[in-house]
Amino acid sequence: QSRVDSAAQLLLDPSLAIKDIAKRVGFPDVRYFTTVFRRATGIPPAAFREKGGTRFDDPMRDRAYRESRRTAGKR
Repeated sequence: QSRVDSAAQLLLDPSLAIKDIAKRVGFPDVRYFTTVFRRATGIPPAAFREKGGTRFDDPMRDRAYRESRRTAGKR
């Protein structure tokens, strides 16, 4: 299992800080971890966690998701 796969599993636990997950799976700092995770999954760790461990392959669905999140905060 790769470090990114391990991190993805850990990101499902909201009690773990992203910086702690980065260290736990062997990344020297959270910025580098974020870069590697984004390259591997297409989204940064915080967005992956926010989406509940899913990622959208369709950019239109992803844009619709972001728009719905933006308007949800205005209610």
